[in-house]
Amino acid sequence: MSVMKKILTFFMLLLILCACETRLTDNTDQDIFDFPKYREGVININTHNYMPSMAKEKIGVTNERSSDSEILSRVTEVLKDSLWKDDFGRTIYAQADESLILPNLQRYIFPGSLLRGNSISDCNYTPITATINPITVSVSFPAKTVVGTINHPSLSATRSFVNEVLQQEETVQQNASLNFSIDQFTSYDELRMAFGSNAKTSALFFGNSSSSSEKVHKISKKTGLYVRFVQRNFTIDMDIPSSGSLISGTLTANQTGGYSPVYAASVTYGRMGIMAIETDYTYAESYKIVEQAFKSIFYKKSSILTEEAKKMLNSAEMRIYLLGGDGQSGVQTVNGYQDFIHHISEGGTFSSSAPGVPIYCGFAYLTDNSPVKIKFKINISSDPVYARIEYHNYRKDYFDRVCFARYGDAYLSFYSDINGTIKTVPAEFIKFKYRLAYRYYECYDANWDELTKDIFEIKDEGIIENIYHENSILLKKNLCLEQLKDYIEYVGEKTWCQESGYQLTNGDYYKLLLPKVIDHSYVSVWPEENY
Repeated sequence: MSVMKKILTFFMLLLILCACETRLTDNTDQDIFDFPKYREGVININTHNYMPSMAKEKIGVTNERSSDSEILSRVTEVLKDSLWKDDFGRTIYAQADESLILPNLQRYIFPGSLLRGNSISDCNYTPITATINPITVSVSFPAKTVVGTINHPSLSATRSFVNEVLQQEETVQQNASLNFSIDQFTSYDELRMAFGSNAKTSALFFGNSSSSSEKVHKISKKTGLYVRFVQRNFTIDMDIPSSGSLISGTLTANQTGGYSPVYAASVTYGRMGIMAIETDYTYAESYKIVEQAFKSIFYKKSSILTEEAKKMLNSAEMRIYLLGGDGQSGVQTVNGYQDFIHHISEGGTFSSSAPGVPIYCGFAYLTDNSPVKIKFKINISSDPVYARIEYHNYRKDYFDRVCFARYGDAYLSFYSDINGTIKTVPAEFIKFKYRLAYRYYECYDANWDELTKDIFEIKDEGIIENIYHENSILLKKNLCLEQLKDYIEYVGEKTWCQESGYQLTNGDYYKLLLPKVIDHSYVSVWPEENY
């Protein structure tokens, strides 16, 4: 029994020593360069039957309705993409180097603000108390003096510096940069792309006070689109510390959480809104109305909207997340077109009395001053689409006694099954690639095995989008499929044939079915294969 007591006593002492060692390690000062960078988790976003604008830009799928303002206000950068094996999906990998600053976190954001590295992507900023060295900062707008030193970086010192710069005689009032972008959505958690972080956007837009709420809200109407409009007044940027380090002294693992701290390196001031709109209009209809309204209000400073725009906005469900401006920051309900105009019409200039609020922040690692990147993985899926060239209203005509021709109306048709029996409407972002092929060949005495001439040409090629949400699209009416002269009146007579036909080429999000004449199943078509 005494032996067992000794063994138990030994193990208890060993556990106590290990615990003491852990505490000593956590509280031991460490050089800041010894802390590893926190490996941010990838933020997963799933979309179905539509593609975010930034993904379209990455893979070269442009939207004719898009304006230059979409690209100008982008905070997310697409890195690469990967097509799924079944051809009906794609994964986009992206990153953001700016995060939207939530109103309740603005007090933590100023140049030189030191935060835990593992608290950024989820917007749960945890400040670190340390001795911050003096920093050199500059503002982005033209003025007599744009550079200064903040000896003791803090929120109040930053506000004082900004106010002093804006009160210079040459900077009484400045024009702001106004931009907006429009995108589709079906679930409110997809708005994290606009925030550039893993913020619980469903909770934010539906008034849930818990920042950890995981409930996902889906749209309740036919179409969802969101508009991100940004008034960028100016940025205040911090120079990389000349001494190589932002802080004096060392930090403990308890202070940092065991990872490299990050600091606010660049802060953008202005006004920003993310407006979520749910409507029973189609995406194409609502996009056009909202884009025209924003262009009119933002750039032309006009609040005159069409009757159709008023009708659409009055019947829509709208919520807006606002930062800055005359109103209260946070989520508000937008009631009808008048309220819509009110929320987006203010602004355009800034001054010392109205500099705007911090809306975006770029962070850098304390260990090496490199920028912090928030990673996104966007999975874009679509319903299966099998595309086929079809010829309807087939007919055959004779002419010149010895010649005949075949005609038909050429369609591009869409199916959800590989047998081509169930019609479907493909997503608007899918680009169907086609070409119109032409062949002329001739011989003597209808000896088609020994051609004397054979010419192949591509008469037309292009891309078709299903912007009108149809299950088939007319390519050409009354297309001459074939003209043939193979009747011989005398030996040595020339015989000839010319053929035309559409071909589909391989593309993303669809698979190919062989061309088909719908009216006559026994009639073959040319070309028989897709390209």
